[in-house]
Amino acid sequence: MRYQLIVVCLLLFNGCAIFDAGNIAPRPDFRPLSGPMAEQQALRLTQQVKGQWGEHRYTLLCVLELHPQRVALVGLSPLGLQLFAIDYDGVEVALEKTPLVPAALEPQAVLADLQLVYWSAAELGAILGERWRIVDEIVDKETRRSLYEEDLLTVEIRYSSSAPFAEQVVLRNYPLNYWLEVKTIAIEKLE
Repeated sequence: MRYQLIVVCLLLFNGCAIFDAGNIAPRPDFRPLSGPMAEQQALRLTQQVKGQWGEHRYTLLCVLELHPQRVALVGLSPLGLQLFAIDYDGVEVALEKTPLVPAALEPQAVLADLQLVYWSAAELGAILGERWRIVDEIVDKETRRSLYEEDLLTVEIRYSSSAPFAEQVVLRNYPLNYWLEVKTIAIEKLE
């Protein structure tokens, strides 16, 4: 029993070290969420998400489930502790967030970024509105997506391949000064 208590305390302590909650500025409003991918076959993607916001770095293990009627995202610490879970049916967001996660880390923003990476430009354009423009292109054999607010480049995404769920993706948000590196570890078809 004593050994189990020590292990739990160490896990919680390590979980607290994942984020430096005291020095992260609140994140401004994030893009609205797009609905689930209606034509998407049900999939589960296991991904490592590394990020940097200003001088702060973090690493998450994320499980993204895509269904025609809903999308779910679970964020885990490197040790496997659940940090947050979000379930979105296109109308309502169900969110669970542990106290280990600073208020500035918004699971909805992580999901909005992953949607920007994987959803089609048409699906995103329907929710973003007229002042936003998405440009998909291939530059020097590299697949890229750029998000413009009017004529200002706000987000740039670089894909390791043109596959629908590229093995590695790097997202850079210029106005908010952060980047994400998403590595897909596994893709599983769900029934």
